[in-house]
Amino acid sequence: MGARTRGMKPKHPWKERTFASGIIGPHPFDLSAHWAGYVRCKAKSVRGTVFSGQTTASLTTCLLPRATAVIEITGHREGALLTCLHIGFSLADDLPPPGFSLTEHTALGTMCLPADCYMAVMQLAGNTKSHFQIGGDGKLNALSSDAPTIQRAMDEGLLGSYSDSL
Repeated sequence: MGARTRGMKPKHPWKERTFASGIIGPHPFDLSAHWAGYVRCKAKSVRGTVFSGQTTASLTTCLLPRATAVIEITGHREGALLTCLHIGFSLADDLPPPGFSLTEHTALGTMCLPADCYMAVMQLAGNTKSHFQIGGDGKLNALSSDAPTIQRAMDEGLLGSYSDSL
C-alpha cells in the first residue's frame, strides 16, 4: 500500500469478502436460466408473416402444414440466450404440439393455433405490456397481455402445472 492509501478503507469493500464457494471478490453472476421450468419474458418486438395456406412452414421444433401465418415474438435475454416465441397458424385439423428448444444463442418456444386465432393473437402480442412464457417441454408456453395474468393462470391451474409438463 502506498503512502496515500495507508489507513484508508478499500475503495471497493466487496473485493475483500470471501464467499461460501471460497471465492474472494464479488460473487459471480449465475446467468444460466432454469429451462427445465418456465421463464417469463417481456415482449420486445413482434414480427408477422402471412402465407397462402397451401404450403408447409418450419417452426424449428415442428412442421406446420397448410400454414397461414407465423408470428415471431422476441423478448429480453435470459442469461446468454435470446428468448423467442414462434406462434404458427394453420388451416390443418391436426396441429403439432407446442415445443421448446435451445440453440447456441436462442431459447425458442413454439405454439401452433388454428388460423382463425391470428388477428386476436397479433393484437395481444402487439400490446406494449405483453409477456410470454417458454421453457420445459413447451406444453405451458403462453402469451399474455401482462406478466401477472400468466402467473394467475398458473396459480389457478388454467395452464396446467409444471409437474403435468414433466
